[in-house]
Amino acid sequence: MNRLGALAGLGLALPLLVPIAACQAQVREETTMFTGTLRFIDIETGVWQLVTPQGKYQLRFKNRPADLKSLDGKTVQVRGTVRGDLLTTTMAGTVLEVESLLGTA
Repeated sequence: MNRLGALAGLGLALPLLVPIAACQAQVREETTMFTGTLRFIDIETGVWQLVTPQGKYQLRFKNRPADLKSLDGKTVQVRGTVRGDLLTTTMAGTVLEVESLLGTA
């Protein structure tokens, strides 16, 4: 690629990077407790979803529990951080980074 092409490519990318950086600066992360139904969705390599009255969350585990499959379809309590700055290809809900998970029923 010649220098002119590289500069033109950089010129096109800069307007896209500035709004992304501005959005990330506004992300506020708070740990919250959620109660809902845990579901396994067989899409791509599989994804765990929490369905709550507030909406659907795609779970991202820091330490995945060994007995997770036994909780499929059950009501659970999840403590975690909503990550509005992350996107996934599964589109199973807003990403929720899980700190702890407790089966309640």
